[in-house]
Amino acid sequence: MSRRAFTLMELLISVVLIALIAMYLYASLGRTRASNSTLRTHTEAQEQRLKTYELLYRDFMESYRVETMDSKSKRYQILKMRTGNSLYDIAAPYVIYFVRTDTRQLIRLESAEPITLPVRDDDQRNRLHADLIEEKVTDMNYYVQKAQTKNQTAGTDGGSDSKETNTTAAGSFTNHLFYLATEQGEPLLMEIAF
Repeated sequence: MSRRAFTLMELLISVVLIALIAMYLYASLGRTRASNSTLRTHTEAQEQRLKTYELLYRDFMESYRVETMDSKSKRYQILKMRTGNSLYDIAAPYVIYFVRTDTRQLIRLESAEPITLPVRDDDQRNRLHADLIEEKVTDMNYYVQKAQTKNQTAGTDGGSDSKETNTTAAGSFTNHLFYLATEQGEPLLMEIAF
């Protein structure tokens, strides 16, 4: 007897197998989408962190001076500087970095005129640019360490046995350390010498 068609049982088994394969592929597609979403979120956070670090680096490297102000917290300092870096096309702006202790947000204030804290004057508010730089900040401190270098040169007299040693101070430099830690990601430790 020759067969010309599938039996009902064979047809049902093939439909069940195709449904199982489709369910597996759908679950796999869901995991891939979730993984891509996590990767995208992580990449965007890293890009934002890189922008933050670049902004801080440019502010410090182009600064004329950096001062710290008392913030009534050992974990957070207020940094006040005059820099050549501007986000708003201001020539040599005054910049202040501070952390709001209630929200733990790092804020950057920029103005063409000196900034006084707390900002209460409506006139000063109108000329002030404020940017949210980082969230969930756990630590922000600035340290200054003075160090000196000395160059030593030794010269000998042509044929004599006496040696002459000359020690000169080549100048001094100051080490500046900036430390920023947040709940997400590695902390930033920036060392600037000038």
